[in-house]
Amino acid sequence: MRRTLMPLANLREVRRVASIWQGKRLRLTGKESFLILAPHCDDETLGAGLLMCEAAKIGCRIKVCIVTNGDGFTYAAGRRYKRLRLKPERHIEFAQLRQKESLRALARLGVQRHQVVFLGYPDRGLQALWYDYWTPEKCYRSPYTKADYSPYVNSFTRHAAYCGYSVVDDIQQLMEQVNPTHIIVPHPRDTHADHTATFCFAIHALEELRTRGLFQKVQVLCYLIHRGPWPQPRGLNPRLQMVVPPSFSPLGEQWMAYFADGVAINAKQRSILEYHSQLSILGRFLLSFIRRNELFSLYEPMSASCIYPGVLLDGSAHEWPNNEGYILE
Repeated sequence: MRRTLMPLANLREVRRVASIWQGKRLRLTGKESFLILAPHCDDETLGAGLLMCEAAKIGCRIKVCIVTNGDGFTYAAGRRYKRLRLKPERHIEFAQLRQKESLRALARLGVQRHQVVFLGYPDRGLQALWYDYWTPEKCYRSPYTKADYSPYVNSFTRHAAYCGYSVVDDIQQLMEQVNPTHIIVPHPRDTHADHTATFCFAIHALEELRTRGLFQKVQVLCYLIHRGPWPQPRGLNPRLQMVVPPSFSPLGEQWMAYFADGVAINAKQRSILEYHSQLSILGRFLLSFIRRNELFSLYEPMSASCIYPGVLLDGSAHEWPNNEGYILE
């Protein structure tokens, strides 16, 4: 695999191709504050590497939250240790390696160690926490680490129970600490279960805080990683533009593009090359995210009237005060 960095002389070409985009553009002022949620070690760079690089450069506040440490990627772990079946200790050791890769990668983008937190929840287990394991009385047990709590000493909450309430509590604490203007999360239509679950936990945490009058103006931006053969073409194509998957076009989502200069594109490429444990298996896929821009879908909650126009809420009108039903128009 040839991994050559794009020369800075291509800055003019960057600007020319960037002009093709006809939708809204995301622009930074330096006053933004970002909370970036990543399901695994590498998603933060793939989805928002360009944004983080330039945000760090102009002084925006950034906090990167990595929800799992990738301890359930058995193929990559087995390849590293040259065994098909690994002991729990090996999975934990592999996760610690992935943490170090993320820290080196983020340093390439100008994000420092104190700006990164690891939650330590179970890789490939977030969907189970969302659906079936909400309370500490019934915790999820990872089939890889054999733990039902975070076994990592550097987790945001030491010994965090593997249950949904713990995830929500951690995310809410981070929101209150960071006070973000923007929350960056995986797209809800990402086909990886950990990604969609991370989105669900983030929105649940945010909406609970909003019921208390907090974060009414925060903007939620969603990045896409896994969606069939997207992005196309695969491989290192730093002169190409990232485009929305064709199947998303009828959905009516509002997409925003962030275009960066050649310095940031080169920094993102160097950053992705730090994920050594992933490159030998997913190299062409990871390098596909080195493009002239990154894409973010603006999350906007749908009202019930958008889904079921004219529906009568809660059945019969006599169940409401003053015998009045409420119709959504």
